[in-house]
This record gives sequence, C-alpha cells and structure tokens, in this order.
Amino acid sequence: MKNDENRLIHEKSPYLLQHAHNPVDWYPWSEEAFRRAKDENKLVFLSIGYSTCHWCHVMEHESFEDRDVADAMNRNFICIKVDREERPDIDNFYMTASQILTGSGGWPLNVIATPDRKPIFAMTYIPRNSRGEQMGIIDLSNAIGELWKEKSADLSRRADDLVSKLEMAVAAKPGNMMDERFLKDAFTELKDNFDPMNGGFGSSPKFPTPHYLLFLMRYYSRYGDDSALHMVEKTIEKINLGGIHDHVGGGFHRYSTDAGWFLPHFEKMLYDQGMLMMVFSELHHITGKKIYSDMIEELFIFLTREMHGASGGFYSAIDADSEGVEGKFYTWSYQEIIAVLGQEDGKFFLETFNANQQGNYHDESTGRSTGRNILYLDKGTAEIAAGSGTGTDAFAARIAACRKKLFDYREKRTRPHTDDKILTGLNGIMISALSLGYRETGNDKLLKLAKETADFILEKMDAGEGRLFHTYREDSPAIEGFIDDYAYLIKGLIDLYEASFELKYLEHASLLNESALKEFFDEKDFGFFFTARYRNEVGGRRKEWYDGAIPSGNSVQILNLLRLSNMTENEKLRDIAVKSLDSLYDTVAKAPVFHLYLMCALDFAIGPTTEVKIICGKDGVAEQMIKIAREKYNSRMTIVAADETGNEFYAKFLKEFSPKADGRTRAFVCKNYRCLPETSTAEEFRKQVSNA
Repeated sequence: MKNDENRLIHEKSPYLLQHAHNPVDWYPWSEEAFRRAKDENKLVFLSIGYSTCHWCHVMEHESFEDRDVADAMNRNFICIKVDREERPDIDNFYMTASQILTGSGGWPLNVIATPDRKPIFAMTYIPRNSRGEQMGIIDLSNAIGELWKEKSADLSRRADDLVSKLEMAVAAKPGNMMDERFLKDAFTELKDNFDPMNGGFGSSPKFPTPHYLLFLMRYYSRYGDDSALHMVEKTIEKINLGGIHDHVGGGFHRYSTDAGWFLPHFEKMLYDQGMLMMVFSELHHITGKKIYSDMIEELFIFLTREMHGASGGFYSAIDADSEGVEGKFYTWSYQEIIAVLGQEDGKFFLETFNANQQGNYHDESTGRSTGRNILYLDKGTAEIAAGSGTGTDAFAARIAACRKKLFDYREKRTRPHTDDKILTGLNGIMISALSLGYRETGNDKLLKLAKETADFILEKMDAGEGRLFHTYREDSPAIEGFIDDYAYLIKGLIDLYEASFELKYLEHASLLNESALKEFFDEKDFGFFFTARYRNEVGGRRKEWYDGAIPSGNSVQILNLLRLSNMTENEKLRDIAVKSLDSLYDTVAKAPVFHLYLMCALDFAIGPTTEVKIICGKDGVAEQMIKIAREKYNSRMTIVAADETGNEFYAKFLKEFSPKADGRTRAFVCKNYRCLPETSTAEEFRKQVSNA
C-alpha cells in the first residue's frame, strides 16, 4: 500500500473505496481486524454506511479525513468500515443493538464493540468537536479508550447484557394467524396515522413506504373500503407533485424532510424506484387511470438511462451530493432557468413549478436560503392548465419542451456519484417491477428488460449448488446471498413468468425456492434465517421480520411459498408458509403496522384464492384466455399457462396437464383448490373468472 492508502484500497465496494485514502487505519470486516483487536486488547470502532449517504460524506470530510481525528481513533481502536448494502447481516445486527441502546438508528452507524464483536455503545453522526453535551469524536475516542483500560470488565459485562437482550428480541410466541382481525388492526393504525392533507403517514420525515400502499390496495380489494384506495391515491398524487419527485430527469428521491414532500434528501435508491413502479402498476390495474401508466413509462425511462449497467443489471443508488453539496445537481437558481428557457418560457416554468428569485430551498440545519429552487407542483398540470385557460395538451407539450431544455442543460453539470454495485435482491425487485409494469402498459421494452435482467442475474450470481451470490461489481460476484436475495429474486421470477409465461422462469423460481428452504428455513420454529446455515459470523443466526425501507425477506418469501403452492399444487409449501405466519403471532399482534408486507402474505393465506390453469392448444384461444385472466387479475390469483414445451416440468405437479391430440385449449378456473368444469371457449372462461 502507498502511504496515503489503507487496507480498503483492495476492496470492491464503492463505499469502502471512498474511505481508502483516509488517514484512519481502516480495515474491512475481517478476521484479521478482530484478531489484532484481541492481540492489542483494543476496542473496535465499527462504522457502517453506504456510498450515497449524505451524512456519511459529512462525517468523512469532517473527521475521517482529519489527521488529528485519525490519530485519536488509531490510538484507541481497531477501526473497521462496513458497506451496509454489501453486508446487510452485519448492519442488521448492530442496528438492532443501536435501537436497544439508544431507541433509534440511522447511517452512518458507529458502534464501539469488544474484540469479540459484542456492541457496547452506538451512535449515528458524531461531530469532529464536542458541542455542548454532545462529545466530539476526538474526545470520545480518548474517553472510551481510557474507560476500556480502567473498566474493561464492566464494559464486557455491559456487552454481554446487551447480547442477551438481542437474543430475547428474537423470540416470539406462536398462535393462530389465520384471522382477518390482523388485517383490520393494521388498516386502522394506518388510517389513524394518515395525513389527509399531504398524503403519507405521520408528520416528518416522510418516506414513500410503498409496502404500506401495496397492503392498502389488497385491503381495498378484499373489503371494497374506498378510504383504503383514497389513502394510496392521495399519497401517490402528493409524492408525484412534490419536490421528492425529480421533475426534470425523473425518478424519486429517498425521503422528504417535511410533511408536504417538498424538501427531499436527494439520493435516489433503486429499491424505491422499483417498489414505486409496483405501486403505480397495481394502481393502474385497479383504477385504469392513464396517469399511473404514464408514471410507469417515465420511471422506466429514468431507470434505463441512469441506473442500468451496460453489461446488464441495475445499479444500487445515486448520491445526493455533487461537488460536495447536497442537491446541487437537482436545484436551480432563478437566473439559470431564465437563461436556459428565455424570459417568456422561463417565467411560465418558474410560476408553474413554484420557483422564485430568492430561492425556495433553505438549508435544513440552518434555515438560511441557499438562493436555489426545488421544483415542485402544488396541483396537477391539468388543473393548472384549466385555471390558465390553456388546453391541457398544449400546456403539457410546453412543459415537456421546457423540461427537455433544462434536462439537456443539467446534463452538463457534475453528476452525483452512482453506486454501481449490482445486488441480487434489488434486481429481483426490478424484475418484478418491470414485469408488472409491462402487464399494465403493454410496452414490450419493459418485458424485454425484465428478461434480460433475470437472465443476467441467473448467470452472473450463480454460486453453484443452487446458491446465489449477493453482489456483483467489475465483472466479479462476491459474498454469498442472504434470504432477501433469494426471496426477491424468486418473487421477480414468478412475476416474470406470469408476464411472459416462459417456463424457464417458473422453473428457476422453484429451484431457488428449494435452495431457500434447504439453506435458510428454521425447521424447529419456522420462518427463515437471514443468513444461510453454513454462515454464522456475527451475532448468531437471526430472523428479520420487521419491514424497513423494503419488506423483510421473510414476508416476501412466505408470499412466494403461497403463490408457488397454488401454481404447482404443492400443499407442503402452503403448510410451511402458514406455520411461519403462525410463529409470528405474538410479534404481529403487538404491532401489525410494522409487518405490512407480512399482512399481504396473510391476505393471500386467508384467501379466497383463484387458481387459473390454461393448457395451451393450437387453436389460438389460449391467448384470449390469458388476456381475460390478466384483465380480471387480483393479488390472490395465480396463473399458469402450460404448453407442450413444458411437458416434463408441468407433469410433475399439474394433474390436468395432458395436451389433447385435437389441439384444443383447455382451461381450469379454481377457487381455493375447487375447480369449475373444464372449458375450451373464451366466453365461458370469462364467465368463470368473473365469478371466481
């Protein structure tokens, strides 16, 4: 290593490489680091973050690049850096510890741990210098270093007590979960927390939380409660109008610091884009409103342009900062807009998007004006056009022309950093999103990209013996997969199968499901461990049940089991899913709103479900039936369309599979496994599906 490099220079993670030239003597997570901590009897300073995290950048520039800070840290600790996206198992364990210790968490997450990896203290952002009661990192390092020398036994006992609490937090009492009251309790809590003026839930900060909206649409589908659909539509309307939406380039920022979706933290996460595309797709299916298919198309353009790799696969995230300033790439001065658009169009655009000469963007911490503007709408363009006496089409065309000019101008700016690692689970989300988006828009480009992404992940992330790798960068896969990787990829493949009816995707989903059961399933207490049975590196094997930024892998995998059970007529899979749900009875009863994707799985498990099986003939009727089934599709329906090319696979589980010599299409519509009489006509099939 060169003098200005540390051990992170040999890593692939963009986040770790950002810190490779810090004077802090960083190690990656490794046995070598903990061995040295034991040999030198030092505590570990564990810092966890990700490459597009604004406050991670702030702390690096203030502290980790500073020689005096580095000297204090290196003197008192063995310092370890972890990319939370690369090692979610480490992040999950220490984040849970932080929540027990402090009642909160976030990134950067900084943990002081014993040489045997047990957490003692946890903090998020730490300033360089002490501020009032908040100790700065130099003083903190020296104080904790001295405390360890004087009272190491006391600190070790504290760590042991915390680990005991972490183990207790995993325990849950089982019970019968097949009860609609859990769905109703979750809905009531969401309704009580809904913001009727701005959409979303609670006050601030506000996150898009797409899984909340997916649950509400299932609730609407089951009970016909218009208020559930209203909450979804209101939230999406306000997100689409707000500053959290990039009105020039497309895509959505991570979250809003205010209740009205105006002031975002500007990073763009792949999982938000994918989960929101799923919401737009389901909303379009329920309402038929063109605005939602337009939102799918706009988001698709952004994703292919800015988050898709040339070799295949989607990148993880785009940073909030450029040139060291948060939001600089996305915000505008009054003068810039006038210069780019001219006086007439400039003033029209400024008025439409609520920008002004002083700037509407104020620094979050100081409240001072930055002199720049965040573009946002306070009402839809059709309403604005009507109020101005302009035709809707003419108004939209003028806005589009202005956006194009501003986009071209913005492209000349210094771009924010893109974290170009490709993660299996997040690409599974994108396969789902593109497949659902294709079904609603009919745009073949979405289906094509879904297939290409699935093929890329299945090839590049194959770790052999049915296992998956977690991450891929610079033509190299690394780190064996977690349950989230399996769960989201299986979901993506099921959704892609129902969009394309290409047999190989259902086959891959079934094979990966077998691997997930073999490597992650808890045969004693049910549910899925986060890490595979051959990995036990930090804090023991744990199960993650709570939804975070995205639904938990357990929730997704339980719904996968239920869908695959119906598609392959395998009752064993349903039994595993139901017992896994039952194992969470006590935990869910206390807080159903923290398990909303699990509530989606519960909705499917309670039923009634509809199973559609089409044995494709040569008479052209199958295509008509598939179209009808998609029109009538709901979240508790599965569709299998089998043809002669899948003889061997379908024959394993589909008792009806037996192509007729006369080439007729045959269809079976079943409700909770009870099938109506076989039909071979599109007209009769439509009646059966409508009544199922």
